[in-house]
Amino acid sequence: MTTSRKTRAERLQETRQRLLAAASDIIAQGGVAEATIRGVCQRAGFSQGAFYTSFASKDDLLLALLDENMQQAISRIEALLTEPAPAGAEVVDRLVATVVGLGENTVAARLAVELHLHAQRDPAFSAPHQRLLDVYYSRFSEVLQALADRADCTLLIDMRRFPRMIHTLWLGGVVQDNEASDDFRETLATTCRAAIRHAPPNSGDSASVQAS
Repeated sequence: MTTSRKTRAERLQETRQRLLAAASDIIAQGGVAEATIRGVCQRAGFSQGAFYTSFASKDDLLLALLDENMQQAISRIEALLTEPAPAGAEVVDRLVATVVGLGENTVAARLAVELHLHAQRDPAFSAPHQRLLDVYYSRFSEVLQALADRADCTLLIDMRRFPRMIHTLWLGGVVQDNEASDDFRETLATTCRAAIRHAPPNSGDSASVQAS
C-alpha cells in the first residue's frame, strides 16, 4: 500500500498550523510575553528557520492567530445565512444561541484578552490589531443586517456598534473569570435580544437604529 507524499504547500500549511496552535497554548497559559519565537518553535517541534518560512515576525504570528480565531467566530455566524430562512422569532433565537456558544469558547476569549492587552502596550501592534478587528466587526454587522432582512426583524441598535459590544462583553467575562457562568451567558443573550427583534420594519420598534 502506497501513501501519497504531501506537497510542499501542504507541509508549509501544516507547519503554520502547528506553530499557531503552539502559540495559542502558550499565550492562553502565560500571556503574549511568554510566547517567544524560540518557545513557540520548541513547543511545535520546529527550528526557528521553519518559523520564518511561515511568519515574518512575532507580531505577524499574533495577527494570524487573531485572524484565525475571528474567522472561526464569524463563520459560525455567517452559517446562519445558509440555513433555510427562519421565521422572525426563530432567527433571534438562533442568533442568541450562536453568540452565547461563541462566548463559551474560553480559549479564544482568553487569547483575545491577551492580544488586546498587547495592543495597548505596543503601539506598533495596536494599529494592525485594530484594523483586523474592524474588518470582522464590519462582516458581523453585514450578517446581522442580512438576517434581519430575511426574517422581517427590526434592528434596535446601531449595528456598527453591536459587534464591539459583544467583543467587550467577552473581554470583560474573561477578566472577571466568569465567561462560563450562567450570568455571563444570560448577559450575552439579553444583549442580542436588545439588538434585534421580530417586528415589521415600519412598526414603532424600528426606533432609530439608522438615526445614529
